Amino acid sequence: MSSYVRRLRETFPRDDAPRKPPSVRDVTSWITRPPYSLSTDQAQQLKGILTRCPALDSAAEHGRAFADLMNNRQGRRLQQWIARVEADDLPALHTFTAGLAQDLDAAVAGLSLIPVRKPLKERPPPCCRLGVPGSAVSPMGSDHWKSLTHCSAGAPRLGVPR
Repeated sequence: MSSYVRRLRETFPRDDAPRKPPSVRDVTSWITRPPYSLSTDQAQQLKGILTRCPALDSAAEHGRAFADLMNNRQGRRLQQWIARVEADDLPALHTFTAGLAQDLDAAVAGLSLIPVRKPLKERPPPCCRLGVPGSAVSPMGSDHWKSLTHCSAGAPRLGVPR
């Protein structure tokens, strides 16, 4: 019996088990990551998914273009991007572009300006940024931390007796 089954297996090789479809989280991750960071298998699966769903393909293309605007600080191209999105039948993205259009100048400025960050030596220690004196939520003001002595054990607490 075993030799008969062995011959059958050799004659009719079995196919690989069906592949489990990727999760929504996986596909979202593949769309939002740079294409060069995807494995060959991930890139092929994403290509197949986008081929089967033209609306998702279009949304992914617009999302990548918007990410490019943000990453390269190209706010001046925002109106062109909005026009391309409005030309497609993607209601969710139309809602997003309508929100951008409400204050287009601010959106363009936000996508164009380089963020300014205080040097580390001028920033308050973490205990002051977490709701203790000297933090942005503290009524004592944002520079109050400069007058305090800080360490993890001696950091002042708000209204908590020691």
